[in-house]
Amino acid sequence: MKIPHSYAVAISTYPVLKETLPYAEKELALIYEHVFSTTDGVEYENAKLFVDSVYKLIKKCGLSRNLNNDISNLPENLDNQVLEYLNNYKFRPLKQHCVEFSNGKLSKIITEIIGT
Repeated sequence: MKIPHSYAVAISTYPVLKETLPYAEKELALIYEHVFSTTDGVEYENAKLFVDSVYKLIKKCGLSRNLNNDISNLPENLDNQVLEYLNNYKFRPLKQHCVEFSNGKLSKIITEIIGT
């Protein structure tokens, strides 16, 4: 199954940011403050506002929040396939994410992305 990269990024961004929020409040708040030209507010609240703004943008663009809404005949074990792939992929030399999620958190994110 081929899923366009842009679509995959769009539907996975919000679930990943939502789970990242407790670990990266400062970084997400800084992005919010830069994007919206403000330094008002509490760090956590600004971070949450940024995550919520990303969701609103995705929704405004007309993108679904999960694969089940847009793709028919998804493999039954897609969630396990994605988890296995992520576990193999995340140990490559270039670390790209500030949080190393547990399998439980990854499964939660994957479930939201797939919409099972």
